[in-house]
Amino acid sequence: GSRPNAFFYIMVFSSKATRRHLPLRSLALLLAAGIVCRVFVRLSAAPSGSFVPSGIFHSPRTRSGPHARKAGEDKLETALDVESCLPKIGYLPALDPAGDEVEPEEGMNVMPLFPLGSMLYLPHSQHGLNIFEPRYRELYDNILFSGSRRFVVPSVDPETQRFADVGVVLYLDDLKEVSEMTQDRVKYVCQHTVIGRVRIKRVLNQRSWFTRETYLRVETEPLEDVDNDEDLTELESTVESLLRDVVTLHVELKKGGFKLEILDMYNASRAEQGGLWSLAGLWEDLLTSRAQIKKGEFEQQVQKAVQTYVEQNPEEMKSNQMRFEDLPASVRNEVASLQDQFREDVSVIVERQVQLAQAWVQTDSHRGRLELTKAVYEEEYRRLLAQKSLQSVLGDL
Repeated sequence: GSRPNAFFYIMVFSSKATRRHLPLRSLALLLAAGIVCRVFVRLSAAPSGSFVPSGIFHSPRTRSGPHARKAGEDKLETALDVESCLPKIGYLPALDPAGDEVEPEEGMNVMPLFPLGSMLYLPHSQHGLNIFEPRYRELYDNILFSGSRRFVVPSVDPETQRFADVGVVLYLDDLKEVSEMTQDRVKYVCQHTVIGRVRIKRVLNQRSWFTRETYLRVETEPLEDVDNDEDLTELESTVESLLRDVVTLHVELKKGGFKLEILDMYNASRAEQGGLWSLAGLWEDLLTSRAQIKKGEFEQQVQKAVQTYVEQNPEEMKSNQMRFEDLPASVRNEVASLQDQFREDVSVIVERQVQLAQAWVQTDSHRGRLELTKAVYEEEYRRLLAQKSLQSVLGDL
């Protein structure tokens, strides 16, 4: 909720056999959870640390010859900066609460719009949604009745709330009616596949966004790659070789990120599964994992701060419970400082995650996405090399 501090108590249980400060941990974790929920970050169900994404298996293409990167190569003379590869994100005009509903132009494809926040799904990925809001219940009823089974999802600028002018198309694979099991809190539980991308030309019923009487409808046109016939084997080979170097360093440095099995699952081809789109999703998963690690570190730091105070001031624990507000200002200030640092760390990760997802989606060429992916993994490679050098120096001291 919006007032998590109301829940923070330290419960102290006493008995002849044992005395446990169990809720001390609960206080720290609840405090962390209350703060975490204020920071928008997509956290997957996978545990933090090492991971190998499941459900994507594709025969790798081994590379050799002059285009293969040598293991441990530390010269990246042609490296591109990620920022220089990020295209400018286009946004639709801000919606007008007084805007009249307009008819679509002849020949334009009209689709429902379902904004899901600032995060954006990547093509050929699968996602589940729980549908409860009345206007989106109506959306699903309509796409089922019409047989189209698809709608557009754009990313949303968190500052201006404008929609990106390129979105992805979700196709409804499966729908379950669960209103009786959930006392009508949730109407449908749905599974989807991202089947394509579209340019959003304009919103036809802007006012409905504010009245919530129905879902938005938009004019769209398909977004297809302009270089489907271009042979990009050389650039694909470079990206794959770079991936091998990055994964090898992750394993060597025990970073808790990529595992060697990844090299048997991904390449940089145009393949729908296990190709470049999946490689982009792999990077998004890595950023999610890093956000989870930051969350775990933050929770441990909060717990330590509260634990230290209680251990140093046992007389303060005479009663059976203590509110967070009863802790001294020094402890509350320490927690606030940890909170600020956590927000800053995670916001950087989330911002990069959003930027890259939208960049991959709106780029209209396989070459452009290869160049962006190459820059992303080169940046990670340089970061890992710097850490390896630092570890070597510290090891020699």
